[in-house]
Amino acid sequence: MSNDLLKQLEAKINEAIETIEFSRMEITDLKEKNNELENRYEDWEQRLSSLIEKFEQLEDVEAVEVEAEVVDSSVQKDEEAEKMVAEETEAEESEKTETPEAPTLKIPVIDIQMPIPETAVVVTAVTTAVIAVTTTTVTQSLFEPIKKKVQKQLQAKVNKWKEQRKKKKDSSQS
Repeated sequence: MSNDLLKQLEAKINEAIETIEFSRMEITDLKEKNNELENRYEDWEQRLSSLIEKFEQLEDVEAVEVEAEVVDSSVQKDEEAEKMVAEETEAEESEKTETPEAPTLKIPVIDIQMPIPETAVVVTAVTTAVIAVTTTTVTQSLFEPIKKKVQKQLQAKVNKWKEQRKKKKDSSQS
């Protein structure tokens, strides 16, 4: 009887040792997988951060390009207006030697004489303002939906990945 008990005890001890060794191997494998997943997580975080930075840079570049286009067009308009003004002034000087006083507007309450700008200057300023507003409005309305869709997709992937990671952590802790 004692031999049978010793054999049963030995079998249970061997079984427990095998279970412990198997559990240790599993723990080692899980630790390796966890490290690999953490490295992947860090890589994804870096990639997403760089993508977001690129989107922000793209927005900044687009804003600068729009401003540059507006400035270029306004410079061209200014140059054209200056040429027109110069031609008009030359024509006026050739016709008259005396220059009339620039028209002014009297502001009644504060009693100040405000000079009225020439038509070419007003046209140039208005044209530049209209072009700037139109360009900004059009480009913003074109790129805003694209930006929102990409951000939603990226956020959905990040959230899904976080949920999976949380589930794996919870299951490994249990």
